[in-house]
Order: sequence, then structure tokens, then C-alpha cells
Amino acid sequence: MVNCVMGKKVLSKLKVPENYYEAKSEGYDGHLEWEGDTNKMLCMKYEFYEKIKKLRQDHNNAEVMEVFESLGVAATEIQMEHLCELLQESESPEMAKEALLIAICIGSRPLVELILTIFQDYPHEERSGCANSAGFLPHMTPLMLACILNNFAIVQCLLLRNHSIDVPHHSACKCDLCLLVPNSNMDAIRRVDTLRALSSEAFLWLATDDPFAAACSLSQDLAICIKEDNFEFMDTYRVLYNNVQRFTCHVIDNNWRAEELDIFLAHKCHCPLATCANPYPRVQLALEAHMRNFAGNPNVQRAMACIWWRGWGNFGSNAARDSYRVLRHVFLYPILALFYIFTNGKVGSSFDVPLARYISYTASYITFVGCLIGLRYVKIGNQAKTVHTPTGYVGGMPLEIYCYLYVIGMLAERYIQFCRIGFNNYFNFWWRWFDFMLIGIFCLALHLWLTGVLMPMEPDLEELNRIHWPAWDYFLIYDIYVCTGCILGIWKIFYFFQLIKGIGGSVISVGRCVSSIYNYLIVMGVIMISFAVGINLLVQPYLNSAVVDEDGSTREMGQQFRSIFFTTRNLYWAVYGYLDPNTYTIVAGNSGPDQKPTVHYITSFATEVSNIF
Repeated sequence: MVNCVMGKKVLSKLKVPENYYEAKSEGYDGHLEWEGDTNKMLCMKYEFYEKIKKLRQDHNNAEVMEVFESLGVAATEIQMEHLCELLQESESPEMAKEALLIAICIGSRPLVELILTIFQDYPHEERSGCANSAGFLPHMTPLMLACILNNFAIVQCLLLRNHSIDVPHHSACKCDLCLLVPNSNMDAIRRVDTLRALSSEAFLWLATDDPFAAACSLSQDLAICIKEDNFEFMDTYRVLYNNVQRFTCHVIDNNWRAEELDIFLAHKCHCPLATCANPYPRVQLALEAHMRNFAGNPNVQRAMACIWWRGWGNFGSNAARDSYRVLRHVFLYPILALFYIFTNGKVGSSFDVPLARYISYTASYITFVGCLIGLRYVKIGNQAKTVHTPTGYVGGMPLEIYCYLYVIGMLAERYIQFCRIGFNNYFNFWWRWFDFMLIGIFCLALHLWLTGVLMPMEPDLEELNRIHWPAWDYFLIYDIYVCTGCILGIWKIFYFFQLIKGIGGSVISVGRCVSSIYNYLIVMGVIMISFAVGINLLVQPYLNSAVVDEDGSTREMGQQFRSIFFTTRNLYWAVYGYLDPNTYTIVAGNSGPDQKPTVHYITSFATEVSNIF
């Protein structure tokens, strides 16, 4: 009797205050602490276990209901009676597991702690789901359910008892196990429920050693599921993805002081080795996981602004000093950069400021574009028709040398970055693919340029007019490479435009549309080739035919469809309206005693219809 009274007194203290869940206009009550390892609590658990054994024998649930009332469980009487029925049959682990899941749904940690005492009879069953329950799926474990309900107290309780969640593989996984066991509808449901549990704040805060890194990894997994998993759960995955995005913002909002934020962003744990040298490797980790909300958070933006300005934090307060800084990095950047490299930063230390490096980078690009445009005005007049060597243009060599030095420097910088972050991370951004094409074109041009400089032609061939050059002449190919490089080099200006707040979004949107355009061109190409084969099959018998009209004029069959290649090319330009309807006419010839023109109307109509479609 003494133990019973003591248990009631302790249980009464564990009640949640009546106004605990109400919104308060002022004041802070703190948070509830649960001490489950004290002697009193151990006594209560033992007492509850004895009452459950008694309930199994006499089927009287009065004492168990009294414990529930003492706990202040927020459940109806019907729910409590159903829970007692399950506990009465708890000799079966399935009934005990269902009772545990119901207690988790009720949301009372003391109730969960007491019901967990039943599992001392079968300790290996408490971490699995119910196999034959009408209310819970077989894969729904206690920890998963507590995480989905986002109950921090119960999640903590289960984690302390070594509960865990098995992370399922993606639907497109090609590991040995996934290849042996085919995917089923149940796998898709289990996957989405597991990700619901993993995406909860309770799991991320309590079950991971680094909530932010776990959220970044989980965000990437959810993005894969959105692309590859069952269409039925796409909306659910999107909601979970947005929840994880918001969670990272909550993490950063908990850093109230600038010093705390600096320590958090500079933390290198779980960051790739290539980003550990950055001032804020956590920002790079978030960018690789496409954490847009985190990157756009005002606190993160403010911290990045401090890194951007660094030693130039007073930029804008003194016009003369700022002008000197900018002009020095605009006009003297080649010399300062070399000194900075060879002295390991002791000379030209202003390059430690990201803004200064950006100014020099922009100046070098503007000079590069100026040289490309200058090449156009160097190759003019009769000299452009006869010069057959790169050294033949007055003033052209310095411009070309600077362009190739710029591209070689870009190649070295991109190669170092590629080695640091790897293939997948490097080509995540469209402008890096663009740089890859730009560097490749100029490297081909540089090869031919060096060939012309180091192995010049005979003197009598250097002034040979272009009309005598073969179509595969190296200098003609060189001009094509330089022309393509000029186009790509000037297009690179969009990289700078996307950094401007007003038009940057439009540039990024156009860049993302490029992949869709390529997909469209592939589909259009397949369709055109299929029609080209059919049209060529129709027109082939009429090639090289001629007909004499009644007025005595002679018409020959056009050569627009003489092969599959030319047919495809004409169909492509027909999309833009560059195909005359008269080209669809079939010329068969003359026949009969009077040699009248033969007209195959049906074949002409079929050819025209094929071109229309």
C-alpha cells in the first residue's frame, strides 16, 4: 500500500500543466525534463508491470485505469479501455507492440515508458512493427511513428533504448541486394514513411550527431526520390523536401550572435575535403545540396558579405582610396597577380579580398573580349585574302597571344577546381559546361596557331590567295575555330549578368531552358530523319528526271531531296519557312504519242503532306 501511494504522488507530479499547450502572451515556463532512471521511477515501472500481470489473470482493469488517470493521459475512456484490452493480452508480443504504438499516438512519454516495461519478457520485439495489426502497417516501428508525430520526448526515450530506423534504398538502386529483390508497391510505401520519419525535426535534432549535415544529405535523397520514385508520392516528397529546407533555416536562426554563426559556418565536420579550405565550408555543403532557403537566409548573406568585403569593409567611405584600389586591380592585375603567386601572398595581399579578385577577373575578361573584337579589325582588306600564316597580320599576334594566355589561365584554374570537387559537383552548373566548350575550342585553335607559327609554309605559299586554298586547309579550319571561340567568349558575358540582381534570374532561367531545348532538338531530329527516309523513298525514282511543258519550256526534278542528309536539312529549314512549295512538285517526264507531261498528283500530294507534318 505504501508503494502504491508513493507511486500516485510521483505520477501526479508528472502531469503536464493545464495551460502548457496554450499560447502565452508573456513569460516562459521552460521545458519538461523526464528522469526515468531514478529509484522512484524504477519502483513505478515495477509496480505497473505487476499490475499488468494481475490484469492478465483476473481481467480487472480498474488498477491500470487508475494509473492512466494519474498520468493525466489525454485520451478518451474508449481508447483507454481498448489499450487495457491489448495489455490484457500482452503475453503476445504483437498485442504489446500495438499497445506501444497506440501509446505513442496518444503522445504521453510516461505512458510509453511504463508500457515498455512489458517488453522485458521479449526484449527483441520492441523495435519492430506489428505484423497483423489493423491500425498500423508492418513496417511502422515505434521510432518511426514517434518521429512522424514529431514527439521529441518519446523519440528521446526510444533512442536511449537503442531504437533505430533502417534507411531503404532508392527505387533506382542497382546494388546486389536490390537486383535480387524486385521493388513492390509496399516498398514505395515503406520508403515514403521512412523518409517522413527521417525528415522530422525530432529525428534530425536527437538522432544525428550533426543535424545540418544530415539535413543536407536528406535533401539530396529527397530530390532523387522526386525524380525517380513513384508518381503517387511526388507531392509528399515535395512537402518533405520543403520541410528539410525550412529546418536548415531554423538551425541558422538559432545562432543569435555573429560569433556563433561564424563558428557554425566554419565547422568542417562532414564537409568535403575540397571545401575545407574555404572560409565557410558549411555554405558550400548547403549549395551542393541545393539548399536555396539556407543560402538566401539574411544571416548567411550577412556572413558572406563580411567574407566578400573582408579587408575592404570600409569600401565606399573614401572615394579617392576606393578609386585607387579599383584602378590598381583593373590596370595592374597581371603584374600584381604574378607577384602574389610567386611571393605566396606577401606582395599584392589585396588579392586576399574576394572583391578585389572579382574586379581583376572582370577586367581580364573585358580585355579578352576586346582582343577578340580587335581581331576583326586586324584581318581586313586584301591582306585577309592572301595571308596564309598567323604571323602575317600586323598587330594580330599580340591580340592572339593574350587570348590564348587567358584561355590557358582559365584552363589551369578550372582544372584545379575540377580536381578539388570532382566530376559530378563540377558540372552541376551550366556555365562550367560552357567554359569546357570555350576552352576546348580555343585549345584546338591554339594547336593550329602553333602549327602555323612553328612550321611556316614556303615563302611563295604564304601569300597565296584564298581561292587557291583547298577546303581542308588548316588556316580555314583555324578561322572556323576562332570564329566559334569568339561567339562563345562573348556569350560568357551572361555569367556576369546573372550576378546582377535585376536580370540575373532571367539569365539563370534561360540557362536551365537550354537542357529542355536540347531535348526538343533530339526529338525533332528523330522525327525529321524518319520523314526524310520516307520522302527520299518517294522521290528517289524521279531524280534527274526532266519534263517538257506544253509551252516548250523544260523543267528538271529538283535536287532538294537527292539524299537522306539533304532531305533532313531541307526539312529543318522548312520549320523556319525556308522551303518553297514548288519544290514538292514531282517531275516524272513526258509520255504518250504526243509526249504530254506526266503528272503524278498523288505522289506530289503525299510528298507535300509529309513535309507539312
